[in-house]
Order: sequence, then C-alpha cells, then structure tokens
Amino acid sequence: MFKTLLASLGIGSARIDLVLDRDEVIMGEKVTGQLYVYGGNVEQEIEGLSVDLRLISHHAKTAQEMEETVCTIEVTDEEFTLRPGVEMKFPFSFVCPYTLPISSINTKYYFVSNLEIDNGIDAKDRDFIKIKPAGPIEQFLEGMYELGMELKWEGLSGKEDEYLQMFQFRPTDWLKGQADEIIFWYDTVKSKKELRGFFEFDGQFAGEGGDLADFFNLDESSGSFVFTQEQLATRKSAAETIRAHLKRHLKGLQV
Repeated sequence: MFKTLLASLGIGSARIDLVLDRDEVIMGEKVTGQLYVYGGNVEQEIEGLSVDLRLISHHAKTAQEMEETVCTIEVTDEEFTLRPGVEMKFPFSFVCPYTLPISSINTKYYFVSNLEIDNGIDAKDRDFIKIKPAGPIEQFLEGMYELGMELKWEGLSGKEDEYLQMFQFRPTDWLKGQADEIIFWYDTVKSKKELRGFFEFDGQFAGEGGDLADFFNLDESSGSFVFTQEQLATRKSAAETIRAHLKRHLKGLQV
C-alpha cells in the first residue's frame, strides 16, 4: 500500500525512455527509434503512450523566447497493465514535414515522450532532434554562403502552420562595406517546391552623409521574392539568382 502511494506521487513509478536511431533528420525524411517503458515498484495502469514534438525559438521581431507543441505522435492509445520491473518496447517513427522551420541559431526541436498513468503522475522523457534543410531552403542557404554571407541571427514569426523564418546575414565578401545586414524572411509552408517571402537590406553610407541617410532610411530597401526550384538547383545557380535579385532591387539605393 505504501509503495502504491509513493508511485502515485511519482516515486518508484514507471519510467519511459525514447531512444532515437539518430539525433537529426532531413526535411521529408523519417526518424525512427524505440520507446522503452520500464515498470516501477508496483503494478500500474497505463492509459496511453504518445510523443510530442516541441519547438523552441525566439520571436524574430521581439526576440522573446517562444515554445510550442508542433504535433503529437500517438504511439498507442490502448490501455494496458504495467507490472513491476517489466520492460516493454514500442517502435517509434516520425516523418518530418517540409513545412517546419529548420533548426538554426535559435530554433531547436525536441521530443517529449508521455506515459499516461492512471491515478499517478505521468512519466516524461525529453530528446533533442535536429531538423536539417532540404530542397529550396537548403540551396538558398548554400547560395548565400557562396556569396560570402555570414548568418548572424535567426528567429520565427507566426505559429503552428503559419511560420515565417527569418535569417539575418552579414556580408563578408560581396557587398562587404556596402551593407550592414541583409534579412530574408521565407514562408515555411510553401518551401517544398519554391522559396517565397520578403527581404530587407540595410546599406552603409560613408562620411558625413551616413547619419543623415540612417535618419531618413535612405540606406534601406525591402521587397518580396520568389525563387523557383530550378533557380536554386545548385549552389552556384542559387548564388547567381540571389545576386541578380538583390542587384535589381538595389539600383536606386545609394550604397
């Protein structure tokens, strides 16, 4: 009876452990693993087993921390009895959608495994997973790096299936000395076959005119963009597509 009371408080209760086959996944691919459940000191009734994919990041405009549950993967909704000291194993798999923001400077993901215990404290386990880019967003980033752009900051705007992911770059080669920063926002939901969103460009003025230009925002430009899968097919073509796009929009900018 005393052990049962302790188990209901989480002491000597059942445990859960998600063991992933790898700790990173490319967009569109499947991550697999095993979910282990370990019986505690007493027999307990299990009402369900699920895994939440959670996202943590910073808001792109306010820099405030944000954390959300992206989705829940039901491992089993069947009730079962977990006897003391018994080990059970359940297969786990998750296909990473193309619509999620990628892991970056601020954006991280982790799985929270949930063991729902009747009349007790649910057991939980946390495992980080890295979501790597694929398709247009991968080639876009490769194109920016080809141009000598250094990623300085990253954040999100929106929520659930309406995310915009923002990347702030600093030129180290092309446009070095002409731009303080270049910011691209892209719509994660529409990033499987093309990349669309908008950009902001903050130029540099030399000499006495610099402060005046900053005051009147004469050294800033912004606009929208759509880059097709064909334009971003390779690192080189992506770089030239981005370069040509920025040149067109910067013609009237005094940099």
